[in-house]
Amino acid sequence: MISPHLQKLFGGISQLQADEDWSSHGGPRFVTNQITSKVSSFYERLRYVVDYHEEHMLRRAAIERILRRLVLFGFQEKTGRELLEELVRARYVDNDVLPEDVSKDVHAIIEKYARLEKTLSNDGGTLWSYAAVEIERHLFPTPIDELTFQALFNIVKNDFAPKQAGSISEKAFALQVYIACRRVFMRESHAALNYSLFLKMFPEWKHLYQDDVAIYQKIANNFTRVQAEIYSLTKSRVQWSIAARLKNEGIYFNVIRDIVKNHGRDAELIFADSGRLETVVADMMGKTYRSHTDKITRSGTRAILYILITKVIIGLAVELPYEVFVLQDVNYIALAINLALFPILMVLMTKTVSYPDKKNTDKIIAGIQAMVRDTGETQKRQQYIAAGPRTLVQKFSYVVFFTTFFSLTFGAILYVLSVLHFNYASVILFLLFLCIVTYMGLHIRSKAREWTIEAEDESFFGLLSYLLLLPITSSGQWISQKLSSMNIFVFFMDFILETPFKVMLSSFDAFISYTKELKRDGI
Repeated sequence: MISPHLQKLFGGISQLQADEDWSSHGGPRFVTNQITSKVSSFYERLRYVVDYHEEHMLRRAAIERILRRLVLFGFQEKTGRELLEELVRARYVDNDVLPEDVSKDVHAIIEKYARLEKTLSNDGGTLWSYAAVEIERHLFPTPIDELTFQALFNIVKNDFAPKQAGSISEKAFALQVYIACRRVFMRESHAALNYSLFLKMFPEWKHLYQDDVAIYQKIANNFTRVQAEIYSLTKSRVQWSIAARLKNEGIYFNVIRDIVKNHGRDAELIFADSGRLETVVADMMGKTYRSHTDKITRSGTRAILYILITKVIIGLAVELPYEVFVLQDVNYIALAINLALFPILMVLMTKTVSYPDKKNTDKIIAGIQAMVRDTGETQKRQQYIAAGPRTLVQKFSYVVFFTTFFSLTFGAILYVLSVLHFNYASVILFLLFLCIVTYMGLHIRSKAREWTIEAEDESFFGLLSYLLLLPITSSGQWISQKLSSMNIFVFFMDFILETPFKVMLSSFDAFISYTKELKRDGI
């Protein structure tokens, strides 16, 4: 017997329209010529070499970047159309697919945020991040993802409880489970997760119309408070504790979602047949592993180029002049290490990733079978999550042990660098590069394990290596976050190059369209 939650999922899917894409919509489509499309697409790839994002976040990041630039020059009636034209030109949207009438929907979304922005004194740039998420979801709706997410949430929401009674309200803890499920299953960006919470608190916002003055005022009056609440929710450590325990369930439901997407309403028949389900899952996982390997390889390549362009070149520009003009003595060993080591380290970290095998697929099949049949094999005793503030003893212990491992790790590195006669500038650049590259490399390696079923217990050496690398990775994460807004390459491309470049492409695209019309007329 199929579990009630999956039966509800299939019931929701059966109510969806047969065709959820834009192919069923009539009217003229957004079309661009091959020359401008190739040039614009190349620019976008170059842009995200110097401004690293995970692959599944590139489109939303592009929408936000283009949207902010267009709005900066004044919100106009054609802003929505210009945004869509740029997305098609850059190949974020397929050519000759999107109906031109969709620009009216996008215009209405932008107008809604522009109107709210006028009522707010300061939103910290949050509104246009939300607008980008809403536009992406309108252009690329994922109703099956949302239905599958809801099934996952309904199944696991009662599996967790706060360890300390009264340490967190029931509503706040439920939201932490909700956030953990979205992080594990939907893999949402920071902006997308915040927008999901915003909609949960203001569900009427998604379908808000211009004449709903009272609702606008309500949202404007409560916006600052709600944003503070969202910030508090997403910064809580509780969600991460829950998410760590939900990885396997996230994998199971990603497979369930993919089966539903690939087989539509026939999916229920597949889940009802144990043998057929095993065959379908095994075949699907083989394809998933291959596509996931390709994606990780692309991420690794972009990370290597990112390190080369934005870190090594800048480091060389700082270190070499310092040694020549200040120290008047060039340490070629230190210079060569800072120049060559970190791209090599990134290559080793991203190209030596191990991927799941047949044993992992067997575990996935067993987990899905147990969950689908509702046999109780996946039922766990309730897991208790530390939700209260850390005690003084816990804080003191963390500081002591973190300081110990920090001293051991960086002390050993500094000793080796001193033996190699690194000067102050070389040491600072080495540590800076080491932290950033290690953090990015391990992050990509962890992404490679997205489809790997986790064992209950971690090995001793795995735990020890984690503790020794913790000072480096935590420093790398902090540095990456702080330096992301100081990327001079991004500043140059966004504020100096992009606007005239995109205007030129748009003009050339219009010229090509005009010449094609002349050719058709026999001129």
